[in-house]
Amino acid sequence: MFVPALQAAPESAIQSVLEASQAVVGIRAEGAAFAGGDKPQGIVDPGTGQTVIVNNITPIYFKKTGAGVIIDPGGMIVTNAHIVVQGGRITVTLSNGFEIQGKLVHIVPEQDLAFIRVAVPIPLPYLPFSDSDSLEIGHKAYTIGNSTFVKGSLNGGEISGIGRHRDEKTPGGNRTAILQINFSLYRGDSGCPVMDEQGHLIGLVAAAQVTKPDVTFAIPSNIIREIYEEYVRLNGPLEQIPLARTRIS
Repeated sequence: MFVPALQAAPESAIQSVLEASQAVVGIRAEGAAFAGGDKPQGIVDPGTGQTVIVNNITPIYFKKTGAGVIIDPGGMIVTNAHIVVQGGRITVTLSNGFEIQGKLVHIVPEQDLAFIRVAVPIPLPYLPFSDSDSLEIGHKAYTIGNSTFVKGSLNGGEISGIGRHRDEKTPGGNRTAILQINFSLYRGDSGCPVMDEQGHLIGLVAAAQVTKPDVTFAIPSNIIREIYEEYVRLNGPLEQIPLARTRIS
């Protein structure tokens, strides 16, 4: 694991974030779709003798990859919805390299958030939530890369922009809706965590600005936490939600 552009970061912050990296997982979603041709064909059904009109059907297989963050030691992971929304089979790679099948249990497309459950015999390392509504411009931020080029690397930057809206239920009356951070995003980094100097979750990487490769956008942690808490409120504590165990390879 290499640590680029972090000379000014406190050693304690680097250590905290590196320890927190155990809660970062790889996500692989695989599925199939079918594309029909534009020239219908007629065939005779040998059983009925009737003519049946069919289109040329071509199977299309796809695979999407990204990252996710364990937010509950019982096996709940948050990632981006666009990674898994069409994936029939979801494979989660833990920090120790073990692969385990994941189950998509909740998806919120309008926030680009998805929650995946894995069944494991022991508690998993996880990231506690930080308060994203208390963040300010210039706040230090760190992430663990997941792309082929920088997989497992630690990168650091600062919060360079905060999108807020009025919310009377939020202390101070302002809710953080989106975070802008000045570090680069690569293919496969969607779903990576954005952490503070304590290694706590302040956001989830969602997208990069095409015209500015060193600008990354993240979904604030308070939005993730509230959606997850609502899921638990409706479904019960994680340990009470049945999930068949799947084999770890």
